[in-house]
Amino acid sequence: MAAKVNSDEITVQQVNEQLARLPAGVTPEQLAPATQKILSSLVNQQLLVQQALERKLDRDPQILGALEGARLNILAQAYVQRVIGP
Repeated sequence: MAAKVNSDEITVQQVNEQLARLPAGVTPEQLAPATQKILSSLVNQQLLVQQALERKLDRDPQILGALEGARLNILAQAYVQRVIGP
């Protein structure tokens, strides 16, 4: 666990996934501040998600549609990368 936001956890894996998206050539001196910035961003994101859930935004039909669309896009992209890509 990298951090805890109320009852939700931010995992080391989540931080590492974000670190993997950094541009090539990040020096070791830049890595620690980048990690802190990423962790701070993930904490802020989780706080916003918690507020959205408290307001039951996850039940809004438009948001449900957007979530399903994002899910389908992620699955299709994963299929292309893992099955068709190689």
